[in-house]
Amino acid sequence: MCCLRCIAHIRWKDKVPNTKMLQICNLMGIEAMLMTAQYRWAGHVTRMEDTRLPKITFYSELEHGTRYHGGQLKRCKDMLKMNMRACDLPPNELENLMADRSSWRSSFKKQVSDFERRRILSLQDKRVQRKTGCQLSPDCGFTCDNCSCVCASRIGLISHQQTHL
Repeated sequence: MCCLRCIAHIRWKDKVPNTKMLQICNLMGIEAMLMTAQYRWAGHVTRMEDTRLPKITFYSELEHGTRYHGGQLKRCKDMLKMNMRACDLPPNELENLMADRSSWRSSFKKQVSDFERRRILSLQDKRVQRKTGCQLSPDCGFTCDNCSCVCASRIGLISHQQTHL
């Protein structure tokens, strides 16, 4: 864990990115922490007896009700499947993977750490592109007629053109 002495030399003006702070403190991001807690809980529930209320609720479906007009809300199982896909775990083999507690824990911890590593690398790449001022090529964006500025989206171009008025 990180202590105040570890980061005492870093001033607020230094603008240290979150990825660097997580690395200094030897922590993972909040998304990875939530995934880990969700996988532990799901494994615990799937290994419960079939008569226990949490397991019945986890595997149940609603008989009555309507969907929201704006779109269906995601259930706990939907988020679990989405997180499993993000960590390259096959969601259709959920019960088989979670049956053996020790192998499940080592498996999901490895996959979550790989997910976190990919996430940090992607954030670092984005930061480097932003800091170096890497511009879009004219053929992959929208070009302003007045100043030849390249925007990534059409609405960005419209917003940019408002500055010329």
